Amino acid sequence: MSRIKHSPECPSIFSCLLCKDMIGLPGQKPEEVEDTIRFVWEAGAKPILAEYSPIPQTALWQDAVEESRFDIAREPLFHNNSLVPFRSKFFSLETYSKLKQMTRQAG
Repeated sequence: MSRIKHSPECPSIFSCLLCKDMIGLPGQKPEEVEDTIRFVWEAGAKPILAEYSPIPQTALWQDAVEESRFDIAREPLFHNNSLVPFRSKFFSLETYSKLKQMTRQAG
């Protein structure tokens, strides 16, 4: 579940909510991200998606290696989500675009 944060400078918690949710985690399904985006909207917050980047030797690394469409174990450039977002069998570029568009419509 996403974490909801607010700044002490905000006059109202609902006027200053910011919610980040990871997208593209190994094993994650697009429907889970959509549900989180809707939950954030309903809470009065603005959803912001943060793309998952696989990092060697972390808890999700092996899952990411097994699920990735690219050979991330041999090519370090594939770890950088600004070059190529981590893509599992569940997340196509079209799916990423759709979910990002959902968050833009919230604003």
